[in-house]
Amino acid sequence: MPYILRSPTYPSLPFPVIDRYFTDRQGNLWFTGGHMLVLVTFSKQRVMFTHVIDNDDARSVLVLHDGSTAIGMATGEVAMAAPDGTLLGYLNNNGAIQRQRTALSDKIYTLSEDSLHRLWIGTKGDGIYVRNADGTMRHFTQTGEKGSLSSNNIYDFDID
Repeated sequence: MPYILRSPTYPSLPFPVIDRYFTDRQGNLWFTGGHMLVLVTFSKQRVMFTHVIDNDDARSVLVLHDGSTAIGMATGEVAMAAPDGTLLGYLNNNGAIQRQRTALSDKIYTLSEDSLHRLWIGTKGDGIYVRNADGTMRHFTQTGEKGSLSSNNIYDFDID
């Protein structure tokens, strides 16, 4: 870029490091660095800020079918936000949303939603959690048995 990027949190400081970047289907550029997720777009966008946890990395952000947002954190929480950005709470291992900060797993790496509105949660070291549309939760791990996961490290989903 021909100019220094400024941090939205600390405008007087340049953006320290770009760790990862991604371009989406609309031609937007997303990048991360310094505990921030930044969107660079050349069209008008409505953007909201949801404060989840100070100085923690969001590993996955997903807008769900109802307009709410699921935010997977590096420290293991799955935060849930209303369509207006208001933090609703955190998913517990029963699938309920509670106000108290609760880690679902060690590290959340990926989130996805399928056509049945199930929320798929991939973790590092703890397999897959699936929150059904009725709010119940299932947990799948590598057990060594035939048909179990090949690894408990889940970094991405491809839902067809």
